[in-house]
Amino acid sequence: MFSRIAIPSFQNTDSAWVEIYLSSVGGSLHPDYRNEIRSAIEQTLTEKKSAEKVYYSTSHARAIGGFALSNRPIGFDIEAQDRVQNNTISRVSQNSEVSEAPTHTHLWTAKEAAYKSLAKFSQPTVISSIQIGQWTQTNHFKLTNESSFGAPEGCGITWTFDSHICAVYFF
Repeated sequence: MFSRIAIPSFQNTDSAWVEIYLSSVGGSLHPDYRNEIRSAIEQTLTEKKSAEKVYYSTSHARAIGGFALSNRPIGFDIEAQDRVQNNTISRVSQNSEVSEAPTHTHLWTAKEAAYKSLAKFSQPTVISSIQIGQWTQTNHFKLTNESSFGAPEGCGITWTFDSHICAVYFF
């Protein structure tokens, strides 16, 4: 039911890997989407039989949901492309972040993914504390204030999947 998808412009390395799994049964329109995601994570981890610690992060939109796995602390987010409005992103972002990001939804998913990735560090209480920047042509981005949260330098990427924007951030 959950399919592993490729992240455009991203290459796993020997020291760091990321896997993304998505399905319509993980979307909030499905009556049991939370349990579907949990079960898929458990099944994937059982099949993986990894000796190393595996981190995960979940997210859902109405039509689709899923999870990210990595051997590094990771955050994952997915949103419908047209969901994030100007008044919402302006409330939680600096003008420089909004002007540098490809779209409001790219910025929102980047902030959400970075926020979730900080769970193992000193995660802030509000998402507006997260500062995103240094966007590239391939939609890679940085959490520009990671040292404020006791985190090492990380990296993130956003991409389009169907009519959704996805983002991952990991250390």
